[in-house]
Amino acid sequence: MPTEPLRSIDRDLLQVGTPSSHPIRPLTRTTTPTTRTARRSLPSWRRTLLATGLTLALAACGGSGGESDDGERLSLDSADTAELQTHDRTKAGSTQAGQRRPGAQNTGSSSQPAATAAASSHPRWTLTSPAEASRFLAQASYGSSPKDIKALTGRTANEWIETQFSRPATSLLNTMRYWRQRRGPEGNKKVSELEDAHNAWWYSTVQQDQLRQRVAFALSQIFVVSTNGDVSHFPKGIASYYDMLARNAFGNFRQLLEDVTLHPMMGVYLTHIGNHKERFDSTGKLTQAPDENYAREVMQLFTIGLEQLNLDGTPKKDAQGRPIPTYSNNDVIGLARVFTGWSWNGGRLTHECFFRAGYCAENTNERETRPMVAYDQYHSTLEKCFLGTTIAEGQSSTTADLKVALDTLFNHPNVGPFIGRQLIQRLVTSNPSPAYVRRVASAFNNNGQGVRGDMKAVIRAVLLDEEARGDNARKQPSFGRIREPVLRFTHLMRALEASSRTGYWGIGRTDVPGNLNQTAMRAPSVFNFYRPGYSPAGTPVARAGLVAPEMQILQESSVAGYADYLDRFVGGSSIYIVGLGDMIPHPDGERHSGGQAREIKFNIEPLIAKAKDVDQLLDEINVLFLNGQMQSDTRAIIHRAVSEAVPKRNNDDMRRVYRERVSLALYLALLSTDYLVLK
Repeated sequence: MPTEPLRSIDRDLLQVGTPSSHPIRPLTRTTTPTTRTARRSLPSWRRTLLATGLTLALAACGGSGGESDDGERLSLDSADTAELQTHDRTKAGSTQAGQRRPGAQNTGSSSQPAATAAASSHPRWTLTSPAEASRFLAQASYGSSPKDIKALTGRTANEWIETQFSRPATSLLNTMRYWRQRRGPEGNKKVSELEDAHNAWWYSTVQQDQLRQRVAFALSQIFVVSTNGDVSHFPKGIASYYDMLARNAFGNFRQLLEDVTLHPMMGVYLTHIGNHKERFDSTGKLTQAPDENYAREVMQLFTIGLEQLNLDGTPKKDAQGRPIPTYSNNDVIGLARVFTGWSWNGGRLTHECFFRAGYCAENTNERETRPMVAYDQYHSTLEKCFLGTTIAEGQSSTTADLKVALDTLFNHPNVGPFIGRQLIQRLVTSNPSPAYVRRVASAFNNNGQGVRGDMKAVIRAVLLDEEARGDNARKQPSFGRIREPVLRFTHLMRALEASSRTGYWGIGRTDVPGNLNQTAMRAPSVFNFYRPGYSPAGTPVARAGLVAPEMQILQESSVAGYADYLDRFVGGSSIYIVGLGDMIPHPDGERHSGGQAREIKFNIEPLIAKAKDVDQLLDEINVLFLNGQMQSDTRAIIHRAVSEAVPKRNNDDMRRVYRERVSLALYLALLSTDYLVLK
């Protein structure tokens, strides 16, 4: 983006200076265990300019630095109900470690024999300071919280990861079921199941199984299924799909690939549910070929990509120096024949059920959450050739062909570097070195005990790598990633200990440009909100040969929208209203404008307690939100703005002054490039 717009903005507020001395203490590597403020202070128009300018500065500076899927019924048992009822009376995430949480599902994710060996192969990284603990949580979770930072400081990242592997998964589907049970028929008329599905996702972001849910979110950006289309008709299905990703986050990639392929929501989204074999007319002429949509995307996006890769993720080249394609259209045709004959699990393998979910008379409430089943009569028996594998004509079955195809894809040498690089991008840095990719791909290929596709080994390799934890890599200008809008707000919720006043987490959609331009599970296409290889044209990022995927959703409206959205929820029209979501009736009418408050409540009392001293306040914000990465010039700008815009006067209500200081400091800090780029 051009730098010219910056000249029209107050330079005192927009300077992006050189890095100061890094305030984060280095990790100890061992080999043994071990509000909106008053409008008089800062007018709304100036805030919008500030937000736009800071984001443009980022571009100009090149900153990037239910039903289980196997048919197991996950019904609401007494434990589920008791936990959710408890949650109605307490804030989210207050359960003790190991306790069954609202909507929790048993994933059976106990450690495999290979896990111990894989875990011991990585250096032990001690998180020596609160800032370092915060940075690690920014990569491995939905964001740091005060309690998590305190608990993690002085411990190893390795230990935290292994503990997270044992936590049960929060179930979006079970959460939805409980909410609808709790409201009753009359209450449910006011809230759609689709709203509940999206709000259940927000609820999951503040639960204890942080690593699992964060990896599930990363997987949802690779194996995209979106409610921006026909999937919106199946809200329980989309919740079930996300639960499936969470269940497989710590499993094996081969099982993940199969569960994705057979989930009816993927079948609806990529149109291979009810995929019919070839049809011919009386003369033998082909009149209808199998749908090729999923066959193409399972290769291009889910497993092997477009070009053959070396183990380090760099493209292989032919004798002329050109990239070598991974597949041809003939491979697509062959795979399309494999993905015929799969459709709704409706209890009967009838013609009507194969073609339309509404005609499945049995299990009508379960079909959208159960894996598809084989209808052999609609499966192609023609020869299937793909990726060097051939299934002979007439020597196949629906189930057997699928196994051959998925095994072939799973064992392709591209999968490790292709998937590994994307997981690095989603969790750590947009531009990992080839050596980093190679190490992660090697963990995918062999977890240390000869097991391919072990997701735990891959996660360890991503988060415990030298480039993720050491100091050398993050000092490089190319290291880091832009915090995407949704993750900025999950971080805000966790850092400010968000709780739901109603228990229903009514945040809803945030994918319009007027707010975040992004909602989980609502991508505009199968390519997600942004592509992993996106590089903004005409910027220093592009000229340096780097990528900044998250900048693909950057627009003028989304930049101003984020600033306005943040303004509403960090502050608000009343200094007593702090939170997000819909406005709801609140009994404290004298303290809440019009007797209403935000559905999601933030706890800013710890920050208010620090606000008497602006330096102490900024120290706290720096650790909690910026992972100790606030630069000296950024700090000086915010310090001056807070001190001058919200002065301490003898006749002032000091709590109001401190509240306004917190609001302005948070607002400016969360708009700064120091925050927007996670190093």
